[in-house]
Amino acid sequence: MNVWLGSHTVLEAAVAKAKSRLDKAWQAGQRFRTAQTVEEYASAWGDYLIALAGVYTALEKGAQLSPKSQPWFGRKKHERKTDPLLKYLHHARDSEEHGLEPILQPANVTFTLAPDGGVEIREASATVGNNKVEFGRQDGLVPPGSSMVSLGLRLVPVHDDRFGDTFYPPDQHLGQPITSIRDLLNMSFRYHEALVREAADLIG
Repeated sequence: MNVWLGSHTVLEAAVAKAKSRLDKAWQAGQRFRTAQTVEEYASAWGDYLIALAGVYTALEKGAQLSPKSQPWFGRKKHERKTDPLLKYLHHARDSEEHGLEPILQPANVTFTLAPDGGVEIREASATVGNNKVEFGRQDGLVPPGSSMVSLGLRLVPVHDDRFGDTFYPPDQHLGQPITSIRDLLNMSFRYHEALVREAADLIG
């Protein structure tokens, strides 16, 4: 980016780039919601993390050259350091790009349904140990008394080898509980969408 541009123009360029990254995050999120295999889920999740990081990076660079937005971005930077969801996303993205361990893992769980009637399964989640596991759609009635094995997904802790820190999957964001991976996806997208909107408002 040309450092000789006026601060107003710099912020406009940063917002434009952040919007393009937000669009990529939206597309990755849609792929995640319609994924059918572990590989599809993992690919979409990795792309989602990288796109969200791109939103933040674009706005950070714009704020560095825009005195008007520096105090605002300073507050957002503090949120990223203190909020469980934002911290996890930041370090999960680093792990996705630079680490070797998967950050999303499958978890198969068997359900044995009660024998008193068929059940139509749409979306379900269950707690296995300390991990929240989420399951995709199951269309149609399941026969009573049958067993069903469903593919679940769980986020795993990510590690910062530089400082020896471990960051666990978040259970809340800005005071709101996170009860599933889809909650995490929705909340994180809305946060970054608002981030871009607030930066655009600073342009006036």
